Amino acid sequence: MITICNKVWSDALQKQEFGIIADWFYCRFAIYGGAALLGAAVAAGLTTDEDISFSYAMMFRTLGLGLLFAGACMVCGWNLGLLFGIPRSLSRNTTPASGAQQQSSGPATPSSTSEATSKTNTNLEDISDWLTKTIVGVGLTSLTSAPAYIWGISGKINAAGFGWASHGQLLALSIMLYFVPGGFWMGYVGTRTILSKLFDQVDRSIQNGDVKTALKEGNLLLTGGGTFAKPADSEVGKIDRALLDTPLQKISTTEEIAAWGAAQARAGNLTAAKTGLAQAVQSDPQNSTYPVLLATVQLMDGQPADARKTIDQLPKNTNTRLLDLVVSLYEPEPDGFTAAIKIGQEIEKDIPAERRDDFNVWMACAYSQRYAYLVKTEAGDDLRNTARSEALSRIAAAAKDSPSAKAWLRSLWTAGPNDVDNDLTCFPPEDQDMASILGPYKA
Repeated sequence: MITICNKVWSDALQKQEFGIIADWFYCRFAIYGGAALLGAAVAAGLTTDEDISFSYAMMFRTLGLGLLFAGACMVCGWNLGLLFGIPRSLSRNTTPASGAQQQSSGPATPSSTSEATSKTNTNLEDISDWLTKTIVGVGLTSLTSAPAYIWGISGKINAAGFGWASHGQLLALSIMLYFVPGGFWMGYVGTRTILSKLFDQVDRSIQNGDVKTALKEGNLLLTGGGTFAKPADSEVGKIDRALLDTPLQKISTTEEIAAWGAAQARAGNLTAAKTGLAQAVQSDPQNSTYPVLLATVQLMDGQPADARKTIDQLPKNTNTRLLDLVVSLYEPEPDGFTAAIKIGQEIEKDIPAERRDDFNVWMACAYSQRYAYLVKTEAGDDLRNTARSEALSRIAAAAKDSPSAKAWLRSLWTAGPNDVDNDLTCFPPEDQDMASILGPYKA
């Protein structure tokens, strides 16, 4: 048994599965305590005044009162553990961080540095703090007289309840010493783990570092198939859960509103994301990060015209020009695909490796649009063949090492006539070059 228990505890500690340890304690605590009470009740039934027969009345009275008294002791210990374990709320820092000041190139607006006008009621924390200090203080001053007092209380409980002359006082003392500390331990640990986590989820102040992580442009990237690229930062998921659990009405700073919008976008709530990000753009128009995120969400929500208005107000860099390329693919031909190809050629050398497949898909769409336009306008064979060759080259490059990009390209090839994203339908189903890259055509 010891070997098995040690193995369970060891595995649980390594995996940080502290619930296993808690369950182990709870089960054994209840089993050992209940078995001891049952044994004491049987002994009380055997120890009658006449010492000649077994007293069922004595046994059931001892067992019933013992269970009730044990439960009362455990509840008292639990409440005491709760008072000692209640977490303290942290005051929010009202000084704007230097990183937040550097992120915005213009003067800070009132909404970007304002704090919430209310905070969590901490009366229970104040009571806990006062009571725990009082209990510890009184307990230390009465330490020498406490054993005699507890022993006297045990005698009164026996006289008023158990009525077991020989061992009832010891039983009452044992119940107090066993169930009060056990209840205290369970209350304290439960408060420090489960209750603290619940408090943190409900009342948690969004930390400045969390906001910065949520607002990183690399954590909200446009990709194909109606989704966003998965953030590389493993902490983003935890931060998003905290942001998503916070209603927009409870968020006051512009940075937090923008972070909330980014979290909504990653969760697929595009309407809410646009609301939050648009509010952030309006509150702090000098910040260039918010419009980039807003344009990304607008594109994903199938609103290229709105994204164009947002992008045109942004400074030119690789990220914003990549968004510009995607928006151009939705604009009238031939200006749309011509602009997309030109942008792609200018920024290709600056595209990071993790975005290369997406870039090749978008360039394949641009060259395919050009190829379809040249076929429709009956342009020369050289121009059409060049555009076709460029499109196939980009398709092959994107599909080579990326199954997701390959599936995205297939959806563009097999799209229906009413689908907006149907750039590769200029290649007929029987096209052998496409089949060799993407596999046989399947509508």
